[in-house]
Amino acid sequence: MSKRACIFVRVSSTNDRQDFNRQVLDLQVYCERQGLEIVHTITEKISGSLKNDQRSGIKELRDLAGKKAFEVLVVSEISRLGRNPHQIQQIIEELSEAGISIHIESLGLKTIDDNGNRSPMVE
Repeated sequence: MSKRACIFVRVSSTNDRQDFNRQVLDLQVYCERQGLEIVHTITEKISGSLKNDQRSGIKELRDLAGKKAFEVLVVSEISRLGRNPHQIQQIIEELSEAGISIHIESLGLKTIDDNGNRSPMVE
């Protein structure tokens, strides 16, 4: 049985100079290779330097996580979750505590492995 995945993408520019379609497509391919069922896709066009409570995408992510709507969060790189290390760690810890694994495609890293063991990254 495949795990339910949420794709999370962000671009910093709110104008048409950047779009998130490439990130979404790349992560859809990643999910297919990993046998993950995509049940949600969250997109943001906002600076990652804003605090988590100022970002609608992070609010949506937290809401879905609280409802156990997915088991895996997929991001292209860690900076998509934010630029402030404290804010990023806060999200990682919240999701890990909820049993949600974060797959960071660029690093080939999972915060919780397929056997349910937490990575040293989140210990």
